[in-house]
Amino acid sequence: MRKFIIHTRPIPGVETGDLTIVEVEGHVITALEDPSVMWIPKSEFKFSISRPEFLCETRETKLPNGTKKRDVIPSVYYSHAIFHSLEHVRAAVETMIQEGFEFAVRKGRLASFTLEDIKTRRAEVKELML
Repeated sequence: MRKFIIHTRPIPGVETGDLTIVEVEGHVITALEDPSVMWIPKSEFKFSISRPEFLCETRETKLPNGTKKRDVIPSVYYSHAIFHSLEHVRAAVETMIQEGFEFAVRKGRLASFTLEDIKTRRAEVKELML
């Protein structure tokens, strides 16, 4: 199933800013795969991301003979970081941008901001689709 996330770090091989909307592919983790999902509230879930590959994590395990084995495992995101539609993720990005400006004003790093500043910053956000 395809969903969307907001990625806040640089993406290898892609020229992006500090915010990027990324379409991901994965599945909701069930209790048969991971019993710990029984402990999270009913309205929340864990989502295992299989694509794109740059989101996958590397796990290193030591074998009994002393050698190390590297495995690539899917990343797991919680439901608050997963968005079901492009409209929802775009609205969340605009909220993040506005809250960033408000924080800068509170801390004295910025005198003020306008709606035009938010639109300009939103135009800089890239969208990576599968």
